[in-house]
Amino acid sequence: MGDRRKKVFPFLILISLIFLLPLRAELKYTTMDWKDGAKAGVCITFDWEDDYPHSIYVPGRTADLKGDLPEKTDRILSILDGHDTRATFFVVGIVAEEFRESFEQIRAEGHEIASHGDYHRGYNQTGVEDPQEIPNFGDQDFDEQIIRMEEAERLMKSSPTGFRAPGLNFNDDTLLALESLGYLYDSSLQTTHRIKPFHPVVNNEQLALLEIPVTSGEDASSWDLYGRKYDGPDPNKQWKKDFEEVYNSGGVYVPLLHPAFIGKDSRLLATLEEFLEHVQSYNIWMTTMNDLATWHMNKEQLHVAVKNPRGTISILEIENNGGKIDGLTVEVDGKVRAFGRNILVSHVDDGENGFTKITFMALEGGKTRVVLVRV
Repeated sequence: MGDRRKKVFPFLILISLIFLLPLRAELKYTTMDWKDGAKAGVCITFDWEDDYPHSIYVPGRTADLKGDLPEKTDRILSILDGHDTRATFFVVGIVAEEFRESFEQIRAEGHEIASHGDYHRGYNQTGVEDPQEIPNFGDQDFDEQIIRMEEAERLMKSSPTGFRAPGLNFNDDTLLALESLGYLYDSSLQTTHRIKPFHPVVNNEQLALLEIPVTSGEDASSWDLYGRKYDGPDPNKQWKKDFEEVYNSGGVYVPLLHPAFIGKDSRLLATLEEFLEHVQSYNIWMTTMNDLATWHMNKEQLHVAVKNPRGTISILEIENNGGKIDGLTVEVDGKVRAFGRNILVSHVDDGENGFTKITFMALEGGKTRVVLVRV
Protein backbone atom coordinates (compact mmCIF):
# COMPACT_ATOMS: atom_id res chain seq x y z
CA MET A 1 0.00 0.00 0.00
CA GLY A 2 2.88 2.34 0.88
CA ASP A 3 4.52 1.86 -2.53
CA ARG A 4 1.29 2.71 -4.30
CA ARG A 5 1.02 5.99 -2.35
CA LYS A 6 4.59 6.86 -3.28
CA LYS A 7 3.72 6.46 -6.96
CA VAL A 8 0.42 8.36 -6.77
CA PHE A 9 1.62 11.27 -4.60
CA PRO A 10 3.94 12.94 -7.19
CA PHE A 11 1.18 12.63 -9.80
CA LEU A 12 -1.30 14.40 -7.49
CA ILE A 13 1.22 17.18 -6.87
CA LEU A 14 1.68 17.65 -10.63
CA ILE A 15 -2.09 17.86 -11.21
CA SER A 16 -2.41 20.35 -8.36
CA LEU A 17 0.33 22.53 -9.79
CA ILE A 18 -1.24 22.49 -13.23
CA PHE A 19 -4.64 23.63 -12.09
CA LEU A 20 -4.06 25.58 -8.85
CA LEU A 21 -1.04 27.78 -9.48
CA PRO A 22 -1.74 31.44 -10.44
CA LEU A 23 -2.67 32.07 -14.06
CA ARG A 24 -0.17 33.85 -16.33
CA ALA A 25 -0.15 35.14 -19.89
CA GLU A 26 -1.12 32.46 -22.38
CA LEU A 27 1.80 30.33 -23.48
CA LYS A 28 2.20 30.82 -27.23
CA TYR A 29 3.91 28.40 -29.57
CA THR A 30 4.74 27.97 -33.27
CA THR A 31 5.26 24.73 -35.16
CA MET A 32 8.13 25.33 -37.58
CA ASP A 33 7.53 24.66 -41.28
CA TRP A 34 10.86 22.95 -41.92
CA LYS A 35 12.93 20.20 -40.37
CA ASP A 36 15.17 20.91 -37.35
CA GLY A 37 13.90 24.48 -37.08
CA ALA A 38 15.33 25.60 -40.42
CA LYS A 39 13.94 28.90 -41.63
CA ALA A 40 13.52 27.79 -45.26
CA GLY A 41 13.77 24.73 -47.48
CA VAL A 42 16.03 24.37 -50.53
CA CYS A 43 15.71 21.70 -53.22
CA ILE A 44 18.32 21.74 -55.98
CA THR A 45 16.71 20.32 -59.12
CA PHE A 46 18.03 19.38 -62.55
CA ASP A 47 16.09 18.67 -65.73
CA TRP A 48 18.15 15.83 -67.20
CA GLU A 49 17.79 16.23 -70.95
CA ASP A 50 20.17 16.53 -73.87
CA ASP A 51 21.64 19.74 -75.25
CA TYR A 52 20.06 19.62 -78.70
CA PRO A 53 17.26 17.09 -78.28
CA HIS A 54 14.51 18.36 -80.59
CA SER A 55 14.95 15.51 -83.08
CA ILE A 56 13.81 13.00 -80.46
CA TYR A 57 10.60 14.91 -79.73
CA VAL A 58 8.94 14.18 -83.03
CA PRO A 59 7.43 10.68 -83.35
CA GLY A 60 8.93 8.66 -86.18
CA ARG A 61 12.39 10.20 -85.98
CA THR A 62 15.30 8.25 -84.61
CA ALA A 63 17.08 9.49 -81.52
CA ASP A 64 19.98 11.75 -82.40
CA LEU A 65 21.45 12.54 -79.01
CA LYS A 66 24.73 14.32 -78.51
CA GLY A 67 27.13 12.12 -76.61
CA ASP A 68 28.53 14.61 -74.11
CA LEU A 69 25.68 14.64 -71.57
CA PRO A 70 27.43 12.01 -69.37
CA GLU A 71 30.59 14.14 -69.20
CA LYS A 72 28.58 17.22 -68.26
CA THR A 73 26.68 15.19 -65.67
CA ASP A 74 29.94 13.96 -64.14
CA ARG A 75 31.00 17.57 -63.56
CA ILE A 76 27.71 18.36 -61.83
CA LEU A 77 27.87 15.22 -59.66
CA SER A 78 31.40 16.08 -58.58
CA ILE A 79 30.30 19.52 -57.39
CA LEU A 80 27.28 18.12 -55.55
CA ASP A 81 29.47 15.54 -53.82
CA GLY A 82 31.98 18.20 -52.82
CA HIS A 83 29.22 20.20 -51.13
CA ASP A 84 27.48 17.19 -49.55
CA THR A 85 24.31 17.98 -51.51
CA ARG A 86 21.62 15.56 -52.62
CA ALA A 87 19.63 16.85 -55.57
CA THR A 88 16.55 15.82 -57.54
CA PHE A 89 17.02 14.89 -61.20
CA PHE A 90 13.91 15.11 -63.39
CA VAL A 91 14.81 12.57 -66.05
CA VAL A 92 13.49 12.26 -69.62
CA GLY A 93 12.73 8.57 -70.19
CA ILE A 94 14.37 8.26 -73.62
CA VAL A 95 17.51 9.97 -72.32
CA ALA A 96 17.73 7.50 -69.43
CA GLU A 97 17.51 4.65 -71.93
CA GLU A 98 20.18 6.17 -74.17
CA PHE A 99 22.62 7.04 -71.37
CA ARG A 100 21.88 4.18 -68.98
CA GLU A 101 25.27 4.15 -67.27
CA SER A 102 25.19 7.87 -66.51
CA PHE A 103 21.60 7.59 -65.31
CA GLU A 104 22.48 4.77 -62.91
CA GLN A 105 25.42 6.79 -61.60
CA ILE A 106 23.06 9.60 -60.60
CA ARG A 107 20.98 7.15 -58.59
CA ALA A 108 24.02 5.38 -57.11
CA GLU A 109 25.31 8.66 -55.69
CA GLY A 110 22.14 9.11 -53.65
CA HIS A 111 20.23 11.62 -55.73
CA GLU A 112 16.50 11.39 -56.30
CA ILE A 113 15.18 10.22 -59.67
CA ALA A 114 11.96 11.95 -60.73
CA SER A 115 10.10 11.91 -64.05
CA HIS A 116 10.41 14.51 -66.80
CA GLY A 117 8.20 12.62 -69.24
CA ASP A 118 8.85 9.99 -71.89
CA TYR A 119 10.14 12.43 -74.52
CA HIS A 120 10.84 16.08 -73.87
CA ARG A 121 7.50 17.31 -75.14
CA GLY A 122 4.90 19.11 -73.08
CA TYR A 123 1.32 18.19 -72.28
CA ASN A 124 -0.32 21.47 -73.20
CA GLN A 125 1.74 23.09 -75.98
CA THR A 126 -0.65 25.01 -78.20
CA GLY A 127 -0.16 27.93 -80.54
CA VAL A 128 3.46 27.10 -81.38
CA GLU A 129 4.55 28.79 -84.61
CA ASP A 130 7.34 26.40 -85.60
CA PRO A 131 6.58 22.75 -84.77
CA GLN A 132 10.06 21.75 -85.92
CA GLU A 133 11.58 23.90 -83.19
CA ILE A 134 9.12 23.10 -80.39
CA PRO A 135 6.63 20.50 -81.66
CA ASN A 136 2.97 21.27 -81.11
CA PHE A 137 1.40 18.18 -79.57
CA GLY A 138 -1.80 19.92 -78.58
CA ASP A 139 -3.78 19.71 -75.36
CA GLN A 140 -3.47 16.06 -74.34
CA ASP A 141 -6.23 14.44 -72.32
CA PHE A 142 -6.17 12.25 -69.23
CA ASP A 143 -5.86 8.87 -70.98
CA GLU A 144 -3.03 10.02 -73.28
CA GLN A 145 -1.12 11.43 -70.35
CA ILE A 146 -1.46 8.24 -68.31
CA ILE A 147 0.04 6.29 -71.23
CA ARG A 148 2.94 8.71 -71.58
CA MET A 149 3.71 8.75 -67.86
CA GLU A 150 3.77 4.97 -67.73
CA GLU A 151 6.00 4.90 -70.81
CA ALA A 152 8.45 7.25 -69.07
CA GLU A 153 8.64 4.87 -66.10
CA ARG A 154 9.24 1.94 -68.45
CA LEU A 155 12.07 3.76 -70.23
CA MET A 156 13.67 4.74 -66.91
CA LYS A 157 13.01 1.34 -65.32
CA SER A 158 12.02 3.32 -62.24
CA SER A 159 8.94 4.18 -60.19
CA PRO A 160 9.43 7.84 -59.32
CA THR A 161 7.29 9.75 -56.82
CA GLY A 162 7.72 13.17 -58.45
CA PHE A 163 7.05 14.71 -61.86
CA ARG A 164 7.88 17.85 -63.82
CA ALA A 165 6.27 18.48 -67.20
CA PRO A 166 8.74 19.19 -70.04
CA GLY A 167 8.84 22.91 -70.72
CA LEU A 168 6.57 23.27 -67.66
CA ASN A 169 3.68 22.71 -70.09
CA PHE A 170 0.86 20.93 -68.24
CA ASN A 171 -2.89 21.10 -67.65
CA ASP A 172 -5.45 19.85 -65.16
CA ASP A 173 -5.42 16.38 -66.73
CA THR A 174 -1.70 16.20 -65.98
CA LEU A 175 -2.42 16.64 -62.28
CA LEU A 176 -5.32 14.18 -62.37
CA ALA A 177 -3.16 11.60 -64.15
CA LEU A 178 -0.40 11.97 -61.56
CA GLU A 179 -2.96 11.62 -58.77
CA SER A 180 -4.36 8.48 -60.39
CA LEU A 181 -0.91 6.91 -60.70
CA GLY A 182 -0.11 7.63 -57.05
CA TYR A 183 2.57 10.28 -57.51
CA LEU A 184 3.50 12.17 -54.36
CA TYR A 185 4.23 15.57 -55.87
CA ASP A 186 4.39 17.67 -59.02
CA SER A 187 6.80 20.53 -59.75
CA SER A 188 5.50 21.96 -63.03
CA LEU A 189 4.14 25.26 -61.72
CA GLN A 190 6.40 28.29 -61.96
CA THR A 191 5.34 31.27 -59.90
CA THR A 192 6.56 34.25 -57.91
CA HIS A 193 3.50 34.23 -55.67
CA ARG A 194 3.48 30.77 -54.08
CA ILE A 195 6.68 29.74 -52.34
CA LYS A 196 5.38 26.92 -50.15
CA PRO A 197 4.03 23.47 -51.10
CA PHE A 198 0.26 23.25 -51.53
CA HIS A 199 -2.44 20.88 -52.75
CA PRO A 200 -3.86 22.01 -56.11
CA VAL A 201 -7.61 22.15 -56.69
CA VAL A 202 -9.04 20.58 -59.87
CA ASN A 203 -12.77 20.52 -60.62
CA ASN A 204 -13.42 22.10 -57.20
CA GLU A 205 -11.70 19.22 -55.40
CA GLN A 206 -8.40 19.41 -53.55
CA LEU A 207 -5.94 16.75 -54.67
CA ALA A 208 -3.81 14.61 -52.40
CA LEU A 209 -0.98 15.40 -54.83
CA LEU A 210 1.38 18.10 -53.56
CA GLU A 211 2.55 20.94 -55.79
CA ILE A 212 6.07 22.23 -55.10
CA PRO A 213 6.50 25.26 -57.38
CA VAL A 214 9.65 26.13 -59.29
CA THR A 215 11.10 29.39 -58.01
CA SER A 216 10.66 32.07 -60.65
CA GLY A 217 12.88 35.13 -60.61
CA GLU A 218 12.12 38.57 -62.01
CA ASP A 219 13.82 38.26 -65.37
CA ALA A 220 14.29 34.60 -66.27
CA SER A 221 12.31 31.42 -66.51
CA SER A 222 14.81 29.22 -64.71
CA TRP A 223 17.86 29.42 -62.49
CA ASP A 224 20.52 28.68 -65.10
CA LEU A 225 18.85 30.79 -67.78
CA TYR A 226 20.21 33.86 -66.03
CA GLY A 227 23.58 32.81 -67.43
CA ARG A 228 22.17 32.83 -70.97
CA LYS A 229 20.81 36.37 -70.75
CA TYR A 230 24.08 38.18 -71.28
CA ASP A 231 22.34 41.56 -71.46
CA GLY A 232 20.23 40.79 -68.41
CA PRO A 233 20.88 41.13 -64.68
CA ASP A 234 24.10 40.04 -63.03
CA PRO A 235 23.50 36.28 -62.46
CA ASN A 236 25.11 36.20 -59.03
CA LYS A 237 23.12 39.15 -57.76
CA GLN A 238 19.86 37.87 -59.21
CA TRP A 239 20.15 34.32 -57.87
CA LYS A 240 21.03 35.56 -54.41
CA LYS A 241 18.21 38.09 -54.46
CA ASP A 242 15.65 35.44 -55.42
CA PHE A 243 16.91 33.03 -52.77
CA GLU A 244 16.96 35.62 -50.02
CA GLU A 245 13.41 36.72 -50.79
CA VAL A 246 12.19 33.13 -50.42
CA TYR A 247 14.36 32.61 -47.33
CA ASN A 248 13.06 35.69 -45.54
CA SER A 249 9.49 34.54 -46.21
CA GLY A 250 10.14 31.02 -44.92
CA GLY A 251 9.38 29.27 -48.22
CA VAL A 252 11.12 26.59 -50.25
CA TYR A 253 13.62 27.65 -52.90
CA VAL A 254 13.50 25.40 -56.00
CA PRO A 255 15.98 26.41 -58.73
CA LEU A 256 15.66 24.69 -62.10
CA LEU A 257 18.99 23.78 -63.71
CA HIS A 258 20.11 21.88 -66.81
CA PRO A 259 23.31 19.81 -66.71
CA ALA A 260 23.43 19.95 -70.50
CA PHE A 261 23.85 23.72 -70.28
CA ILE A 262 25.52 24.48 -66.97
CA GLY A 263 27.86 21.48 -67.23
CA LYS A 264 29.56 22.75 -70.38
CA ASP A 265 30.68 26.13 -69.08
CA SER A 266 33.41 26.47 -66.44
CA ARG A 267 32.06 29.90 -65.55
CA LEU A 268 28.64 28.47 -64.76
CA LEU A 269 30.10 25.51 -62.88
CA ALA A 270 32.07 27.92 -60.71
CA THR A 271 28.93 29.97 -60.13
CA LEU A 272 27.04 26.84 -59.10
CA GLU A 273 29.71 26.14 -56.48
CA GLU A 274 29.57 29.71 -55.26
CA PHE A 275 25.80 29.55 -55.05
CA LEU A 276 25.81 26.30 -53.03
CA GLU A 277 28.30 27.80 -50.60
CA HIS A 278 26.13 30.90 -50.29
CA VAL A 279 22.84 29.17 -49.50
CA GLN A 280 24.48 26.65 -47.17
CA SER A 281 25.64 29.53 -44.97
CA TYR A 282 21.98 30.18 -44.06
CA ASN A 283 19.68 28.28 -41.70
CA ILE A 284 18.16 26.05 -44.39
CA TRP A 285 17.07 22.47 -44.83
CA MET A 286 18.60 21.34 -48.15
CA THR A 287 17.03 18.10 -49.26
CA THR A 288 15.46 16.22 -52.15
CA MET A 289 11.96 16.96 -53.39
CA ASN A 290 10.71 13.54 -52.29
CA ASP A 291 11.99 13.96 -48.74
CA LEU A 292 10.58 17.46 -48.47
CA ALA A 293 7.18 16.36 -49.82
CA THR A 294 7.05 13.37 -47.45
CA TRP A 295 7.98 15.51 -44.45
CA HIS A 296 5.46 18.20 -45.39
CA MET A 297 2.62 15.69 -45.80
CA ASN A 298 3.43 14.00 -42.51
CA LYS A 299 3.41 17.40 -40.79
CA GLU A 300 -0.08 18.00 -42.15
CA GLN A 301 -1.24 15.01 -40.07
CA LEU A 302 -0.10 16.58 -36.77
CA HIS A 303 -2.44 18.14 -34.23
CA VAL A 304 -0.53 20.37 -31.79
CA ALA A 305 -1.98 21.91 -28.62
CA VAL A 306 -0.91 23.24 -25.22
CA LYS A 307 -2.96 22.09 -22.24
CA ASN A 308 -3.31 24.66 -19.43
CA PRO A 309 -1.64 27.41 -21.52
CA ARG A 310 -1.89 30.02 -18.71
CA GLY A 311 -0.45 27.87 -15.97
CA THR A 312 3.05 27.66 -14.58
CA ILE A 313 3.11 24.05 -15.70
CA SER A 314 1.65 23.18 -19.08
CA ILE A 315 1.52 20.14 -21.33
CA LEU A 316 2.59 20.32 -24.97
CA GLU A 317 0.62 17.58 -26.71
CA ILE A 318 1.19 16.40 -30.29
CA GLU A 319 -1.03 13.84 -31.94
CA ASN A 320 0.58 12.30 -35.01
CA ASN A 321 -1.91 10.66 -37.36
CA GLY A 322 0.66 10.18 -40.13
CA GLY A 323 4.02 8.51 -40.57
CA LYS A 324 7.15 9.00 -38.51
CA ILE A 325 8.48 12.55 -38.70
CA ASP A 326 12.00 13.50 -37.67
CA GLY A 327 13.29 16.92 -36.66
CA LEU A 328 9.96 18.60 -35.86
CA THR A 329 10.65 21.85 -34.00
CA VAL A 330 8.17 23.74 -31.84
CA GLU A 331 9.10 27.24 -30.64
CA VAL A 332 7.55 28.36 -27.34
CA ASP A 333 7.60 32.02 -26.33
CA GLY A 334 9.72 32.81 -23.28
CA LYS A 335 11.98 30.56 -21.30
CA VAL A 336 10.59 27.20 -20.24
CA ARG A 337 12.01 23.92 -19.07
CA ALA A 338 10.81 20.98 -21.15
CA PHE A 339 10.66 17.37 -19.99
CA GLY A 340 10.04 14.54 -22.44
CA ARG A 341 11.63 11.72 -24.40
CA ASN A 342 13.80 12.10 -27.52
CA ILE A 343 13.80 15.88 -27.52
CA LEU A 344 16.46 18.57 -27.79
CA VAL A 345 15.79 21.81 -25.90
CA SER A 346 17.52 25.18 -26.26
CA HIS A 347 16.70 28.74 -25.24
CA VAL A 348 17.23 31.60 -27.68
CA ASP A 349 17.69 35.09 -26.21
CA ASP A 350 16.46 37.72 -28.66
CA GLY A 351 16.79 40.69 -26.32
CA GLU A 352 13.33 40.37 -24.80
CA ASN A 353 11.91 37.21 -23.28
CA GLY A 354 13.36 35.08 -26.03
CA PHE A 355 11.91 31.71 -26.95
CA THR A 356 12.56 28.03 -26.33
CA LYS A 357 13.16 25.57 -29.18
CA ILE A 358 11.93 22.02 -28.63
CA THR A 359 13.01 19.62 -31.38
CA PHE A 360 11.60 16.11 -31.56
CA MET A 361 14.33 13.83 -32.89
CA ALA A 362 11.86 11.08 -33.86
CA LEU A 363 8.11 11.56 -33.58
CA GLU A 364 6.23 8.29 -33.91
CA GLY A 365 2.51 7.83 -34.49
CA GLY A 366 0.03 8.50 -31.69
CA LYS A 367 0.24 11.08 -28.92
CA THR A 368 3.43 12.58 -27.56
CA ARG A 369 3.43 14.80 -24.46
CA VAL A 370 6.09 17.17 -23.10
CA VAL A 371 5.83 18.90 -19.70
CA LEU A 372 6.60 22.64 -19.88
CA VAL A 373 7.57 24.56 -16.74
CA ARG A 374 7.89 28.35 -16.95
CA VAL A 375 11.17 29.74 -15.66
